[in-house]
Amino acid sequence: MNGGPGPGIPRIWYLCRPAEVRVGYQLSGMGSGRGCSYAGGMVTADLLQRSIDKIARLSGEPRDLAGYWRECTEVIGSVIPHYWTPCWYTLDPASLLATSHFHEGMAEFPAEWLANEYYGDDVNQMAHVAASRTGISTLHEATDGDPSRSRRWSFNQSMGSDQEMIARLQAPSGEVWGMLGLYREPGRPMFDATDKRFLSAASEHMKNIFDKTGVRSRRDLVGKVFFTHYEPGFRDNERRVLDGQPMRGGPRG
Repeated sequence: MNGGPGPGIPRIWYLCRPAEVRVGYQLSGMGSGRGCSYAGGMVTADLLQRSIDKIARLSGEPRDLAGYWRECTEVIGSVIPHYWTPCWYTLDPASLLATSHFHEGMAEFPAEWLANEYYGDDVNQMAHVAASRTGISTLHEATDGDPSRSRRWSFNQSMGSDQEMIARLQAPSGEVWGMLGLYREPGRPMFDATDKRFLSAASEHMKNIFDKTGVRSRRDLVGKVFFTHYEPGFRDNERRVLDGQPMRGGPRG
């Protein structure tokens, strides 16, 4: 796919650091001066530290979750060039099931992709990455360099992307409350260890979902998740029983 996303997708923009940025860099074990971007710049200590500091600062400012993610997208894009826009998700910390999706330009997550996420025998699925030791994974790594083995790669290709990197977002308590997906189109440099270290460092400073959803405890969070995402199905099944219809979501025969 050359130059833009698949059919029906708005024009893309590349979130790349400017070519004139050339600073040398040491953060959490990352090496100095790495070359780098679609635009040919270099990531260095000053740029990375300023980016981490800005994410930490944004975390303390009052704004809704989607607005916060928009601001973080701009910061992350200044360090890690990526295709189109990121996928942001909130997860139920107990089940690791996705409870919301935000992707600028994609109003609705495709049903077929969602089915593959939970029914498919695939790699790089959010729940697996969320529960992993590192909490971050690329599709190329998960497939030993052959992403064509993964069905999610074909989904990504239909949108014009080739690479995928997924990272978990954790509350200070260690509970996973969200995920972030970044993508690159064919022919671009591979996501590397420096990209992963920066994203891991940045995610530690991202505000946890309690503050962004107006809840103050895990009990409040679970209650809000249930009444927002599960209570409608709970009530629907009650009505279906009264109408003599089979309930949704039961064991599959």
